[in-house]
Amino acid sequence: MSSVAAIIFSLDRKSVYLMKRRDVPVWVLPGGGIEEGETPEEAAIREVEEELGFTTFIKRKVAFYQAKGKFIRPTHFYECTVIKQGLPSPLETIEVRLFPLDKLPPLIPVYKEWIEDAAKESEDVLVKEPKSLNFFIACKLVLQHPILFFRFICARLGKPLNTKIK
Repeated sequence: MSSVAAIIFSLDRKSVYLMKRRDVPVWVLPGGGIEEGETPEEAAIREVEEELGFTTFIKRKVAFYQAKGKFIRPTHFYECTVIKQGLPSPLETIEVRLFPLDKLPPLIPVYKEWIEDAAKESEDVLVKEPKSLNFFIACKLVLQHPILFFRFICARLGKPLNTKIK
């Protein structure tokens, strides 16, 4: 099964929109699984609308990240352009914020790599295995952030923790 992720830059391309997840409170790019009958492009547009509240269109496909290992899904990565800003789903998102590229919050290493790939503005679609995500990096993240990892696993199993809306 594949997944999708999307990136939205500011008009000057010096900042990027990120969301803080409700189930695992970390800053991420919007994205998720592709539903049955959906194209990757449709899934990316849907995920951005659910998680950021933005109506968008696909500007370009940035990359297809091939995955090795059982815990990493192949991911279609798109750059989107905002048509209309709305409100994100409170079930999925705590906060949406625009961050300057030179002042990003702590991110999972793979997101930094993806943001760098998108910032290059290449017309060619990258097809590659992410360099910043492998077994050893994953183990290091688990050891550094065991509570977040536990929450991530619970969310993947359909049992998210601390998802109550205040």
